[in-house]
Amino acid sequence: MSITPQLTSAAARDQHVFRALISCFARPGTIGRIPHDKSFGSNSSASVASSVGRCLLDHEVSFAFAGMDHALAEHLLRVTAARSTDLSEAEYIFAAPEQMISALDVANIGTDEYPDQSATMIVLCDGLGTNGTLLSLSGPGIPDVRDLNVQGVVPEAFDVLSDINADYPLGVDLILVSSDGSVACIPRTTRAEIQWKRDVD
Repeated sequence: MSITPQLTSAAARDQHVFRALISCFARPGTIGRIPHDKSFGSNSSASVASSVGRCLLDHEVSFAFAGMDHALAEHLLRVTAARSTDLSEAEYIFAAPEQMISALDVANIGTDEYPDQSATMIVLCDGLGTNGTLLSLSGPGIPDVRDLNVQGVVPEAFDVLSDINADYPLGVDLILVSSDGSVACIPRTTRAEIQWKRDVD
């Protein structure tokens, strides 16, 4: 008699998150869904970011926070055993939307010899899919162009991202998450142009 192993709830969550991220990176600008990390409290963008962190982080990688709640950093340190480090050295950066530009300014973009050693940035936005700044995305995985609305991030942050990623294969990969569990990815291979701006207070 064969026994089929059952995934724990945490393992099932991580598998769900991993599949969603792979899909969103393969099709930039499409919106996926990620479950909240219920062990981190309320249904907030931080609990969605925690689910992303628990999927991506382990004892072999490093992360940093920019303008984020220290409680989330302590939680991820405890449950993943990843190393906390400076923004300029981190493989993963978790950033509040108002800190996205300053974090991009110092983020590791890799080197000509090792472009894969660049940072991935996870930004907690106010919403995806409606309202906010309208981006027009083009590049691999996108037939022609794809539009993406992002709320709560200053439009200029995407100009900075585009400038950094213009030197591909150097650059920064971006994961956007919101409190309703929405997620979208903008890899460094994607060109992001601002089509319409809404001022962010």
